[in-house]
Amino acid sequence: MDAVRREPSEPVSIPPRPLVHYTQQPSRLEACNDNDKAVLRLQGGGVLTVTIIEQAFSRMRESQSVPPNLLIDLRDVAGYESHAVACANSLLEHAPAYGVRRIAFLASSGAVHAAAQVASSRAIVPLRSFANERSARDWLVS
Repeated sequence: MDAVRREPSEPVSIPPRPLVHYTQQPSRLEACNDNDKAVLRLQGGGVLTVTIIEQAFSRMRESQSVPPNLLIDLRDVAGYESHAVACANSLLEHAPAYGVRRIAFLASSGAVHAAAQVASSRAIVPLRSFANERSARDWLVS
């Protein structure tokens, strides 16, 4: 069997991807219904600030029809301001007034799962955290 000879080629240069500090990631918390009238999805990213959380919940309060189940996706969240926790606790306290029956957190962080467990002991509505979105949605609508 004859060996195949290849001509040397130019090395491919892949530009290095700059490392981005978590504080430089875009911060967001957006609400969308994902074509599911039973679930409101809040998806976050970057660093959550009190202002971003308050704006998202303000839009939720102003909505004429808030779905009974809230899915809060924190998998892309890199961090949060210290006062953001108090703001989130306020949501838990007022969830029934918005018509929310259940809250599911989606998270890849063990710290968020632990925080959700602590929060669930004080929450008025059932609250759980999940690593898998399908499991979270199944629990919300069960």
